[in-house]
Amino acid sequence: MPDSKDIIYKDFTGFFSPFDVRGEVLITYRYSDPYRADDAWTYDPRERRVRRVSVEVKSDSLAGSDQTEEDFNTFSGREVRWNFKFLGWRRLLCVMDSKFDYVHLYGTNGNVPNDAWSLRRFAVVERKPREPNHPYSSVLMFWDTEDWHPWAAAIFDRQGRLWKTLTYDWRWSEDTVEWAEMNHGVQVSSIQLLIADDYQNQRTTIFPVFGGGYPEISISQVSKIFDINRLEEFHR
Repeated sequence: MPDSKDIIYKDFTGFFSPFDVRGEVLITYRYSDPYRADDAWTYDPRERRVRRVSVEVKSDSLAGSDQTEEDFNTFSGREVRWNFKFLGWRRLLCVMDSKFDYVHLYGTNGNVPNDAWSLRRFAVVERKPREPNHPYSSVLMFWDTEDWHPWAAAIFDRQGRLWKTLTYDWRWSEDTVEWAEMNHGVQVSSIQLLIADDYQNQRTTIFPVFGGGYPEISISQVSKIFDINRLEEFHR
């Protein structure tokens, strides 16, 4: 892409359901300059217009869920706003190689993965916010040492009490059944599920991920997806 040297990533989020949010789209640009603020645009089908939005406050609840924008993938904030410290190594049970194309859950509240659990080695990293008014005092992140994906996070409030945990399920791209032909040779771990447990409010938000395929896509197709002037076409 022509602007690739200046951008770390572009993120596209669009909703097909439920009906009241169908057609909403959010595009975010994260720049290579760590001190440059993110840019974001959204399309609201009720207003029928594209507008620029501020995404600098990343610590607010996302759409009433138990996750913030900063919590994506256990951390999607800007590194310069945090202090990081490596704490050591731990072996933990997790679902890093799901045996299903789609999420299987069980338990009294239906929030426990009914899947293949394995014991794996993790690097434990603590991050603390530099902003004094941030709602978190610290976050423990657990990074898998085989593919370095962040599997889980334990989040503490300003008083140092456990507030939330974020845990993920992953599936290897080559193991999918429905997208076996499409994923041949991709060789990546795919997010299949996020469970955000809020212990202080005694509730859980479950984010199942549908569609584990990796289609080939051209530069022109990518340009079309991230074209700010075409956001209103998403729901069509």
